[in-house]
Amino acid sequence: MPLQQLKFAPGIQHDGSRYSSSGSWSEADKVRFRDGAAEKIGGWQKAVPQQFLGTCRQLFAFTDLTGSYYLGIGTHLKYYIERGGVIYDITPIRTTISASNPFTTNTTTGTANNVFVTITNHGANLGDFVVFSGASAVGGLSLNGEYQVQAPITSSTFHITATSAATSVATGGGSVVANFQISISTNNTLYANGWGAGTWGGILPESSVAFTGAINNGTVGVAGTTLTVSSIVSGTMILGQLITGAGVSANPPGSKATYITSQLSGTTGSTGTYRVSVSQSVASTTMSAFAGTGWGDASNTQVASTRLRLWSNDNYGQDLIINPRDSAIYYWYSTGGLGTRAVALSSLAGASDVPAVARQIMVSALDRKVLAFGCTEVDDGNPSTIPQQDRLLIRWSDNQNPGQWTPLETNAAGGLRIPTGSEFITAIKAKQEILVWTDSAVHALKYIGAPYEYTITRLGMASIAAPNAIASSNDVVFWMGSNGFFQYDGRVYGLPCSVKDYVFNDINLNQADKIYAGSNMSFNEVWWFYPSSTSEENDRYVVYNYNEKVWTIGNIARTAWLDRSIEDFPRSASTDGYIYFHELGQDDGSTNPYSPIVAYIESAPIEIGSGETFGFAWRMIPDLTFRNSSNPNAKVDFILKAQDYSGSSFSQSKDSNTSYISNVDNTTAIPTVTFPVEQFTSQTYFRLRGRMMTLRVQSDGVGVAWRLGVPRVDIRVDGRR
Repeated sequence: MPLQQLKFAPGIQHDGSRYSSSGSWSEADKVRFRDGAAEKIGGWQKAVPQQFLGTCRQLFAFTDLTGSYYLGIGTHLKYYIERGGVIYDITPIRTTISASNPFTTNTTTGTANNVFVTITNHGANLGDFVVFSGASAVGGLSLNGEYQVQAPITSSTFHITATSAATSVATGGGSVVANFQISISTNNTLYANGWGAGTWGGILPESSVAFTGAINNGTVGVAGTTLTVSSIVSGTMILGQLITGAGVSANPPGSKATYITSQLSGTTGSTGTYRVSVSQSVASTTMSAFAGTGWGDASNTQVASTRLRLWSNDNYGQDLIINPRDSAIYYWYSTGGLGTRAVALSSLAGASDVPAVARQIMVSALDRKVLAFGCTEVDDGNPSTIPQQDRLLIRWSDNQNPGQWTPLETNAAGGLRIPTGSEFITAIKAKQEILVWTDSAVHALKYIGAPYEYTITRLGMASIAAPNAIASSNDVVFWMGSNGFFQYDGRVYGLPCSVKDYVFNDINLNQADKIYAGSNMSFNEVWWFYPSSTSEENDRYVVYNYNEKVWTIGNIARTAWLDRSIEDFPRSASTDGYIYFHELGQDDGSTNPYSPIVAYIESAPIEIGSGETFGFAWRMIPDLTFRNSSNPNAKVDFILKAQDYSGSSFSQSKDSNTSYISNVDNTTAIPTVTFPVEQFTSQTYFRLRGRMMTLRVQSDGVGVAWRLGVPRVDIRVDGRR
């Protein structure tokens, strides 16, 4: 039998059976396909040496009129701008309060760094940031600077942690100015499943629970009260101190939820509203207690509690407009310098009817308008009514006037409602329109000029998995839906996907809002980063090469992505708090010294024998190149595994030079032949016998880059023994 070529179709075919996938690649990590050949992806190195706080959910690049480059970094805690390798905090200030002698120190062992702060009506939530200035020393501590708000919290008090221990017990600080930043967000999407025990997974410690309705059994009335949740233990809410409400004695912190179970059980018409105190979201979760249902009884209701913070941002000329999802719109002046913070757009001179809340913002380059999606309505002028958020409403400002939103005959401000769906999800700029998604359809928003300015048309019924599950490359838009992938190039259609089951059968849907898509135009690719079913954070990726129409998969922790623009390389945000350049070098630059990237690709089994005959493989001629490797001794491992039948495990070989490794469940011995291949390896000899065989190519060395060709293997017919 002549030498047999081990030539596999490009792309990963993961969803088929072993026989149907024969001739394909089935597993991969850190490997892409280019011109039909598999190769290791490039490495990554830190683009910014400084670490940011929080988990990054958005990256945005822009320049000012002098050509200076800026990178916007939106995390669940802050918004930064990076320039020249330094990150600057431009998170807006929510409120500024002057306080007299607000600090009280203590010297108790173990808590001497804990400082008690008294500021009336501070409005801060657990984890929010506050910057103190003008403070004099108190208890041996200088407390000017930034701190995070710590529990316990009341409307007039909270705690902070000083960098050193107090030397005495004292109250003071003098005339202090406290600048409270806008509230932080939770780092996960949270869900509450009802009232019953074991169902409080979505309610966080330090959340508040407000009770309304007829909740009174004649012993203790709790209607109109608000309680804090100090912890969640084995699915049971542990209530903290009573904040407000008459007629209810204050239950001690740490008391069990059963403390008021008897008061609630069997009560009808009661409602609990849960306001997650650490969230930036304006929404709250409301659940009703049905007749005969108390805190210890299960409910069949599941309601989303709050979503993590996502940012939208766009440059207005050389300035920046930012918007935390479902929150206010802010404006940053580049001329003010990197030491200045963003301010509310509504605070600009001449601002009028700026949406109080928006789900996403965008700047139209055609007519210099700011667009707000899923925003509040125009104020009707009635002081007794408050503009409500309409999650299908799109509004825009006047031309070249980002603060003017009042529709007048003399300006271009206006708005319209999206015709299909129940809520806006996301929007992206396309070639000649803005594509707009609701929960059920995709639309085209087009500029038509005065007097109507914009028109919107439904393009098709297509879902989208998350606000950032969308990317544009070469004027084509790609996105991940709820159970498939889609493309828009003038029409909407689904993409055939050979790894669809692999992705959608093992994804954490509770954290789907974290899915992030980005293009890598240098390689004609779109990447989606998503959380696997056992992960709370993005830990996997799926890649589509739109030129070659092939898919690949892998594992990497990335929460945001930005394709190369002004910079020469794409950038990403990692869960370790750093921004990385990608496709730079061959190694993992998150460590010092750099670590190797373990990259591999494995084929589906191919037949080497049939019927009563087996195949006996004994020699291989490898074919690959180490081009771009920085390691002069670069090598990869070729691993061959034999199998008797498609449904069986890999058969055990008696050959003396065959090594053994364990399969995934560590229960079955798998015979493998492993041999290193270096630059000048011409051929290698081994002994492997079976009906089917798989090939795995793997590298785990520093400075290694490789591209696979078409290796050849010598196989002869062999008997059953």
